[in-house]
Amino acid sequence: MTQIASWDKPELNLELFFCTEVLKLDSLHYGFWEQKEKLDLDSIRRAQQRYTETLLEMIPADVHSILDIGCGIGDNARALKARGYEVTAISPDRNHAAYFETAESEGIHFINTGIENFNSPEKFDLVLMSESQGYFAMDMGFSQSVRHLRPGGYLLVSGIFKQNEQKGFGGSHVEGEYIRCAGDYHLVRKDYIDITDNVLPTLEFANYAYQNYLTPLSQTAQHFVGKGGMRKWQLLKTLFSREFQNFEEVCRYYEEHFNPALFKEKKRYARILFQYQPDARESHLIEKRIDGHPVSMVVSAFNEEGTLGDILSALSACEQVDEIIVIDDGSSDNTSAVIQTAAINKKVVPIFFSQNRGKSHAMVAGALRASGDILVFFDADLSNVESRHIQTLIQPLLEGKADMVIGDPKYSTMMVKYFDPFRPLSGQRALWRSDFLPLVEEIRHSGFGIETLLNLTYKQQKRKILFRSLEGLIHPIKLDKAKPAKATKLYLEEGSQIASALINRAIQKQGFYN
Repeated sequence: MTQIASWDKPELNLELFFCTEVLKLDSLHYGFWEQKEKLDLDSIRRAQQRYTETLLEMIPADVHSILDIGCGIGDNARALKARGYEVTAISPDRNHAAYFETAESEGIHFINTGIENFNSPEKFDLVLMSESQGYFAMDMGFSQSVRHLRPGGYLLVSGIFKQNEQKGFGGSHVEGEYIRCAGDYHLVRKDYIDITDNVLPTLEFANYAYQNYLTPLSQTAQHFVGKGGMRKWQLLKTLFSREFQNFEEVCRYYEEHFNPALFKEKKRYARILFQYQPDARESHLIEKRIDGHPVSMVVSAFNEEGTLGDILSALSACEQVDEIIVIDDGSSDNTSAVIQTAAINKKVVPIFFSQNRGKSHAMVAGALRASGDILVFFDADLSNVESRHIQTLIQPLLEGKADMVIGDPKYSTMMVKYFDPFRPLSGQRALWRSDFLPLVEEIRHSGFGIETLLNLTYKQQKRKILFRSLEGLIHPIKLDKAKPAKATKLYLEEGSQIASALINRAIQKQGFYN
């Protein structure tokens, strides 16, 4: 899994301060160098200006409105505005907001938010990600891009990619995997330019500065303080432990990212232009979103060949259901064949995992692929699915009476019902896509703890949760599907994942890391 960078990393704050306040640069981009230019600040400024100019040359002629995701300090957005484009720029970094308060930024609609929280009814002609695509998961980037593009619109990505999945080089996606994933979202590659050689001089300059200034300065400080006694040095490291940790992270970051030879061997700086070409099903849902709220079912399946076919058939017949995202979570039985057969129906959108990733990964993948406004999650081992069960879950959302509705299905016997220790964590639930997306990175790795985290987060945010009985819908528990010894083992595994999710959440909320 590609490691995703964070907007809150200390190296980014240091880079912003150093580049804008010390070097007085108007851009944070790598720049676009021509041959035999001198390595100095004036050349960097020219290269950064040329970076934007050459980037804008890739914008198709039929583009008028642009969404700049991860806009940084706004140099691209201002250049776009100067050329007459309508620009909306978003960034979650509070430090970037000040750069949009200048006269030069007048007319640019800046929103201080992250991609997962952005939700606009406007459809843009082009989405731009300039050196920002590595700060969020690729499926999140593609899902939100197509959500805010008009059919036939474009996604223009300019940034660093890894050439294969390897340790190190955090914050970069594997190029081939990125392009393949784009295709899953109906984003077709239209243009590609490799500008690795054009950005390397910036790395050479930065590497020179790091080796000849930052490293000696750090060594001098350690020598000076250390000379007064190791106890003083240890005391300083104790008192300012977070600051020392940040500085060490910054050093590791620059050692990894500013090595020109290693960069050229392992990475590529590419510009890729995609065009959004939705199929008939997705085009229909785009039209429906204008006046209504399409419903997307998300069904995660792991070795459920016995029940999955009937569920998908029943859901396909439900008039409330606009699409069904079904995920084969690395099954070893015939689940994938069942899904392929069901996919003959145009409502069914299949996703296949080559290996088992867990329930939370499957649910997140389905939610990000979904085109509907309302997400309804169903387990894959249900029986007696009827249209009224879907209506029971979505009606309170449509009426504004709830933010999440959790369904309580029928059990095979009353004894089984009350024996189930995870009954309050029912997998049958409906919620708004716009509420789910901001939680994705917290819940993606939580396994069977995903429903627990959803319940806790909604309660913490004081959102309205309703429980509704799903009369007639039968949900077997593990004792119905396995012998007592195996069922007990499965319960313990599920409980362990829930406990792990709760512990990880508590650690993150308390501010502890690593």
